[in-house]
Amino acid sequence: EVGRLAEAFDRMLARLQEAFSSQRRFLSDASHELRTPLTVARGQLELLEEGLRGAEPLRSLALTMEELDRMRRIVDDLLLLARLDEGMPLRREPVEVELVLREALLRGMQLARMDANVEAEPGLFAVADPDRLLQVLTNLVTNAVRHAGPEATITLRSHRDGGRVVVDVADDGPGIAPEELAHVFDRMFRGSRARTDTAGGAGLGLAIAASLTEAMGGEISVASEPGQGATFSVRLPFASEETAELLTEPLSPR
Repeated sequence: EVGRLAEAFDRMLARLQEAFSSQRRFLSDASHELRTPLTVARGQLELLEEGLRGAEPLRSLALTMEELDRMRRIVDDLLLLARLDEGMPLRREPVEVELVLREALLRGMQLARMDANVEAEPGLFAVADPDRLLQVLTNLVTNAVRHAGPEATITLRSHRDGGRVVVDVADDGPGIAPEELAHVFDRMFRGSRARTDTAGGAGLGLAIAASLTEAMGGEISVASEPGQGATFSVRLPFASEETAELLTEPLSPR
């Protein structure tokens, strides 16, 4: 009886694994196939723009193109998540953290100008994929800009903690509700404040940040108290001189 139970349990796990794999393949294939028609549709709208006259038609066309661009970004994000789930390898090399922090701040501030500062330990290097680390930190800064409020201050910090580099993106905004804190990295999750913001994202930015951080061999976490802001922390391997010499193979997701 125990043997039959074990076999049934193994079959159930196999079916679950196949279901998860099928779901990932569908997400990847669907995202890939949607990119071409979106590109074609936008191209055709650009051609129509040349023949339009009048403020109202041009305004409607501009709104349509904005929505297409937003849909394209969502599709690209879904495709990236699917590829990470499939084990997409990332580069691993020493990355100077302060430079990435300052670039991420510049990119995130394109949404709105806010008080911000960088408190980075100079000469600190982490083992990471430079482009993907920039994407992670830009997503975190963008999230803070969207939800902390125009009067908030954003602070980017970095320091070494043993064999890890810790990067914090903090704000002194309204914080995150306790019931939402455990779900902020879930895919498609949008908190109560985000749901009332029509200009908000699709709930994928933090999920991508988490998946990319894990794929680089790191961890990501969040701490927040209502009314006291929120701090997102990324922990990555520290890049010593000895570590840099050993970085010869791509780092695959765990």
